[in-house]
Amino acid sequence: MDIKLTKTGDDAYTLKIDSICIENISMGELSTLSQLIDTDVFYREDVNNYIEDNGLEINEETFEEILEKYAELRSDNNGAECGMSWTECLAEAFESIVDDDDSD
Repeated sequence: MDIKLTKTGDDAYTLKIDSICIENISMGELSTLSQLIDTDVFYREDVNNYIEDNGLEINEETFEEILEKYAELRSDNNGAECGMSWTECLAEAFESIVDDDDSD
């Protein structure tokens, strides 16, 4: 797969992935794309592994809530900035969702 990102203006980029070309992407849109990739690929795998390693069974809605919380904690503005490791962020995400579910 050939991926190329080219700056084409002050806040504009062109992204080429093989024969697909997306023009006039802003830095903000690239940041959003990066966050989506992190969440849907890497963070999802972390959450799946945590569930398997701990023998947990959760429904899809709870999984998505945990994934969202974990991604929030892993972002530069939250847990990672506060010095939390990825495992601490993951444990915190599970605890916050499980605690919320238990209070119902």
